[in-house]
Amino acid sequence: AARAQALLLTGDKWGALAVFDRLSLAQGGQAGELLLLRGELRSLAGRCPEALSDFAMVLRQTAGIPPQQRARALYGQASCRARTGDAAGAEQDRQRYLREYPDGPAGKLLRSGP
Repeated sequence: AARAQALLLTGDKWGALAVFDRLSLAQGGQAGELLLLRGELRSLAGRCPEALSDFAMVLRQTAGIPPQQRARALYGQASCRARTGDAAGAEQDRQRYLREYPDGPAGKLLRSGP
């Protein structure tokens, strides 16, 4: 995980994703953050089905996930759902984001509608 984060710091997103893909991220103190990073990278790589799994795991965790990370996971999930043709799911995520994080970083974008 440390190596993947170091690769991200150097700008090597795809190298970091390759490392993350080999890791089991379901446990550990940083599991939520690492799952979120992997989900975001998978989404950027066009691998939305895998990214959706990561985002869902982050959103299912109830302890230790800061609100900013939960907001990012919800936004990522909405984005991937939209790109995979799940318009209803994307809209549900959009509404949930706006309800839970109205002033979140993606709030303005999501308020403009689907």
